[in-house]
Amino acid sequence: MAGAAMSPPVFFQAHRGSVDEAPENTLSAFRHAWRFPGSIPETDIRTTADGALICLHDANAGAHDQRAGGNPRCGCRRA
Repeated sequence: MAGAAMSPPVFFQAHRGSVDEAPENTLSAFRHAWRFPGSIPETDIRTTADGALICLHDANAGAHDQRAGGNPRCGCRRA
């Protein structure tokens, strides 16, 4: 259609990956999110007390540890 204005592209933020398909903040969740056109995986990076980098939304890792009664969909594991 000549002269028609094009709509801007639409992007979707996949916060913590595609958490409906895989545990949040896991490689599986991010890979699944990248499969969808317009999807932009996003995460939070935190530093642990010993200086390791981790992908974790909350400041307290215990909130996600299943053994601590946390979210069963989370892939968080204690080292």
